[in-house]
Amino acid sequence: MPVAPVLALAKGEGVAMSMFLTAAFFEAIRRTGALERDARGARTLAASVPVNLRQFFPSDSARNFFATITVSHTYGAGGDSSARSPGSSSRTSAPRRGRRRSRAGRAA
Repeated sequence: MPVAPVLALAKGEGVAMSMFLTAAFFEAIRRTGALERDARGARTLAASVPVNLRQFFPSDSARNFFATITVSHTYGAGGDSSARSPGSSSRTSAPRRGRRRSRAGRAA
């Protein structure tokens, strides 16, 4: 699969490609019906997503320089009742924020 069209969709949503793909994976899992309800009746997905720290901190090292964040979503607890898939044109989420600037002055 070519990267350019996926990257364009992610940029159109104002998110990094890794977060866009995480949302697409969450939606794919939701559509399979494989989500089980917990004791409270909620259906929650969680994923650990790597974040490249080079964009925030200058580094000359050739070694990996990353951290992970945990992203989770509980279905039915917010504005997801329309089951909108990632990349579709109707927006049901909160408005996007502008891009942050790192200390090095590059867009983060």
